[in-house]
Amino acid sequence: MKWISVKERLPDEYDFVLISYVANENQNLRYVPSVGERINGFWTTKESSAESSAAHRDFERMYNVTVTHWMELPNAPTDK
Repeated sequence: MKWISVKERLPDEYDFVLISYVANENQNLRYVPSVGERINGFWTTKESSAESSAAHRDFERMYNVTVTHWMELPNAPTDK
């Protein structure tokens, strides 16, 4: 698996992926990746979906960040 730039391509909507994002006021500040998905053209995360409906609709605007990269989630482990 590798990181994919959002400038290169975006994941399908409603597919959970790992996202990497930066602070808009300081692009050198990169946050710990989160599980996110795109809904109606906007990013949301598992954390923001637990908050207000406004945060759920537009994670980037509500937290003043920009999603820069994403990658597919790994397969779940098996007990075998």
